[in-house]
Order: sequence, then structure tokens, then C-alpha cells
Amino acid sequence: MQKIPHWEVSNVYDAKDRAILAWSDALILQGGRASDELFEALHSHLSDKDILELTYHIMGYNLHAGFFARLSPGNTMMYQNE
Repeated sequence: MQKIPHWEVSNVYDAKDRAILAWSDALILQGGRASDELFEALHSHLSDKDILELTYHIMGYNLHAGFFARLSPGNTMMYQNE
């Protein structure tokens, strides 16, 4: 787990792990903009159903993380008029 922030240069992840982590980064850090090449790399390891389930869980976690971050003590964002 400690190597996840450095997954691109770490030697502990295999090709499947790297495809999953790259997909996660594309969904969360790049606003869902994943290349066709990335999808094909992921699809070489996972079925369509597996990719759908993975995407669902990644985005669900992202939703919960954002929601609870706004509810954390001391966060005034939820009280501001945006």
C-alpha cells in the first residue's frame, strides 16, 4: 500500500496492477479522460463486466471521499454560498 503513490515507478506491481492503477488515476485525477490505449491495456486483463464493476467502485469511493471531506470538522466549505 505504501508504494501506491509511486506505482508508476515501483517494481512491485505487475501489468494488470498497473493497468488498474492507471485506470483509477484517469477516472479520478484526469476527470475520466482515459485513452483508448489505456482501455485496451485494462481490457487485456479484465472483462467488460469487470471493468464496469471496477469503474463503479472507483467512482463510488470518489463520491464518498468528496462527500465526507466536506463534512469533516472545521470545513467551512459547506456553509459558503458557492
